[in-house]
Amino acid sequence: MEKISVVMCSYNGGKYIKEQLDSILSQTYPLYEIIIQDDGSTDDTCEIIAEYQAKYPIIKLIRNERNLGFNLNFLDAITKATGDFIATSDQDDIWEPVKIERLLDCLETRGGQVSFGRSDSFNDKGERVRFFDERTPNYSVERLILANIAPGHNMLIRKEFINNLSVPQFQIYYKWFWDEYIAVVAAAREELVFCNEYLVHYRRHADQATGASSTTLRPKMNLLAAVADTAVKYFKRRDEMLACYSAKNSFLKTINCSNEHLSNALKFTRLSSRRDPLSVLRLQFHCLRRRKYIFFSQEVNPVILAVRAFFFPFYCANYFD
Repeated sequence: MEKISVVMCSYNGGKYIKEQLDSILSQTYPLYEIIIQDDGSTDDTCEIIAEYQAKYPIIKLIRNERNLGFNLNFLDAITKATGDFIATSDQDDIWEPVKIERLLDCLETRGGQVSFGRSDSFNDKGERVRFFDERTPNYSVERLILANIAPGHNMLIRKEFINNLSVPQFQIYYKWFWDEYIAVVAAAREELVFCNEYLVHYRRHADQATGASSTTLRPKMNLLAAVADTAVKYFKRRDEMLACYSAKNSFLKTINCSNEHLSNALKFTRLSSRRDPLSVLRLQFHCLRRRKYIFFSQEVNPVILAVRAFFFPFYCANYFD
């Protein structure tokens, strides 16, 4: 039987951490260890963990000597796991009992280094607060350099994959989170696997480190208003976009592998980091050719898909909200 390590990073999570620990300890697949690395909590988080630790010896509490911050705390904590597979966990979600079992089955039957599943969201009242696209997502590296759809709270990672990651490599990228880093590297190596099941109930609240503001869908606009809004955003954020894609291009060059998807992701980021009209036009045609891979999922109408792809370089400004 495979050894499963759960790695959680905590920080002032006393309000919710009991519910999450209960869901982790209720997994149908036996756990080898639960590592919780606290980043300097000032509430009762560590006292609660200590209570659980007394009942469940597989729990190991590590207290940082100094605050590392959300990203570096996770990247440091996962290196301390000793199991064959690592499941990363937020401190305030609720796992389905079969989460580990399903994600492990995906990796063992389909290969790969990292698997991820679906999540739904709820608030403190238990209400669902965001609608999700039920279509099968596109998780090629060409998509993941634009927006992450493989969240860390729903990942299972082979230990050997972690050994090839580094903080300096992570820091080349541009304003991103630790789970995006892992997802992009795995996708670039074609080692990312999708498990088409809802396995995590993702809590959204004002105190969380990520995603707290995304509680409702953006109001729909008519076509002309949407085009005008995108144009304004594009010219307002163009310098930021150029810097972002330049950094992403530098990062992708550090990934030691070669395949069609990575090559096209490199081309996308290279052209996106230039402002001359010819490069912009080349980028538009590149998106047109790679349209099957750059959207969340493929558009049913091929004409609409082609039009969206041709103007996609401008639409990318929306990812900088």
